[in-house]
Amino acid sequence: PTSALVDYCSGIWDTIFNQKDLNIPNQKYMLAVLRCNEIKNEILNLNASSINDLNILTHNRLIDDYKKSVMKIYDNSINYYLKNCKDYQKEVFEDIFKDLDTQLRRIFFPSFTNQINRILPTSLKFFIKDLEKDIEKKSVDFQIIATNIKKKHLEILKLKILEIRIWEEWEIQISEFEEQFDNLIENEKSRYIKKMIDENTKILENLIQENFADIINKTNSVNIWLDFNITTTEILISKLRPLYIDLSNFNIDINILKEMFFELESNVFISTSNFLNKKCGDPSNTAIDYFKKKFNYDADGHPRAWKNIQEEQIEDIFKTIRKEGENLITNLSNIKLINCPIKECK
Repeated sequence: PTSALVDYCSGIWDTIFNQKDLNIPNQKYMLAVLRCNEIKNEILNLNASSINDLNILTHNRLIDDYKKSVMKIYDNSINYYLKNCKDYQKEVFEDIFKDLDTQLRRIFFPSFTNQINRILPTSLKFFIKDLEKDIEKKSVDFQIIATNIKKKHLEILKLKILEIRIWEEWEIQISEFEEQFDNLIENEKSRYIKKMIDENTKILENLIQENFADIINKTNSVNIWLDFNITTTEILISKLRPLYIDLSNFNIDINILKEMFFELESNVFISTSNFLNKKCGDPSNTAIDYFKKKFNYDADGHPRAWKNIQEEQIEDIFKTIRKEGENLITNLSNIKLINCPIKECK
């Protein structure tokens, strides 16, 4: 009858809970299930605080003895289970042992990923350092250099991760980190391209200003402004063409590349216009400087030896240079900068 079954089951559990002698297989099996699970849960509860502390520590910094720290908790847990459960039914003992082992490995996995997240920034730091160093040496092979350095540092990262990995089922695909390396490559590419653009902009501005000074000092042509624009265009073409070739090696979209050159030329044009406005806005100052230089120094740039020059010659020199100065004022008043179409500079 049903009441007899209830009494039978109640008797079995009373025997199990009071750990009395068992005399049937079912009673031994049920006791093993109960006690092995109790001990497993006891182990997990006892180590919960230590595991939580480990997770916090591994999140905050890289631990030199990470594997040792994990294995200390793990070994103590396993040994405690073995010591207290080894005498229970073998099948149950082994099944719950596997369950405990699996749970522990899963519980420790977050600390492993924490350590990877501490290793990664250092790996990225050394990667970008090597990339910057090699790019400075030879920018024309940017993509090849970047790919090779990325491959090298991904392999180093993989080895570092394997050094702290404890169990093989802790699988990490190194390709998961490629995107972060690729983002740094793009950032470095943008930084280096900007550096090239800025450096060439400054070079062009200086060359154009030096060109202006040379024209002022060497010629008195009525077409001084035209001479200036012709030589300025020649400077732009000579510098922008090789720059265009160099930047083409960075696999930049052609439309973006064109925009870069439009902006570069525009910046050079604006800075040169400001320079000319300053020099030509009040041409008398430039003319005075020109007169002083030409009057006090000969054609070779040496100071004039006035005591060896006849008075009539001095007067002729004065008149000639004054006339050149007057013409220079006229030329400077009419000078303007003709923008160089970028398509002519490719």
